[in-house]
Amino acid sequence: MLLAISVVVLIVCAAGADEPPSDAETALSSLLSNLPGILQPVWQISFDLLQVWVVVLLVLALARRRWRLARDLVAVLAAVAVAGAVIGRLATGDWPQLLNGLGAANDPIDFPSLALAIGAGAVAVAAPYLARPLRYLGRWLVVLGWLAAVAVEVLSPGGALGALALGWAAAAFVHLLAGSPGGQPSLSEVREELRAIGIEAEPHSIRTAAGVAHVTAKTPAGIELDVRVYGRDAWDSQLVVKLWRLLWYRSGGPDVALTRRQQIEHVAFLTLLAERRGVAVAPVIAAVVD
Repeated sequence: MLLAISVVVLIVCAAGADEPPSDAETALSSLLSNLPGILQPVWQISFDLLQVWVVVLLVLALARRRWRLARDLVAVLAAVAVAGAVIGRLATGDWPQLLNGLGAANDPIDFPSLALAIGAGAVAVAAPYLARPLRYLGRWLVVLGWLAAVAVEVLSPGGALGALALGWAAAAFVHLLAGSPGGQPSLSEVREELRAIGIEAEPHSIRTAAGVAHVTAKTPAGIELDVRVYGRDAWDSQLVVKLWRLLWYRSGGPDVALTRRQQIEHVAFLTLLAERRGVAVAPVIAAVVD
């Protein structure tokens, strides 16, 4: 769906790339450019930060030995560069000077902007590998980068949107070809985490519900284990969701779990209490916060 929608937006923006901006685009550009002059450095920094974030993502991937993420980042950069050159040629009739659009936003940039496209593509392709705060940071940098390009008048709103659509389409294409972790740990990662806490077991199935990965594993003795991995995306560990349930449905209980540690402790305590009262539950083997 993301690939299809991005391609449609890209085609629409490319069709108008060689035409004067519409009245609505001109009005938006004027509004942003006429904001107080003190914001001009902010726009310049915002445009640069999106490009810096791409480098940070690549360095983090290499430093943490996340080879799949590094591969996807390199692939999306290559896809954006090749597709950007071809689309720019088709849209304007001339080969775009893509490298001129990198760095500081000082002069008008040929369509499509390589800086915005690689920023949007890198953020989108890395999203399934990152925790929620880093995902949100990247998305805000994309929004600020788009606003900055329009505010300093190096791109029209449509041209800037077309560059973002190019990046999103490239990221979706890479995910379709190479696959995506979807924010879910792999079976091998779960196996290593269990081994790190002294449990030898072979995970054989995994599913994610409400941000919690439910893994079924089996020990060498044939004992079935129910492993739950609470990541940052676990809905029940989010304060807003807990407060909503407490206030609206009155089913959240008097206490609000603020952290994953509290949530794990809550589940372990209830399981131990049920076991003490004679309820047929699976015994708690270990509860660990990594």
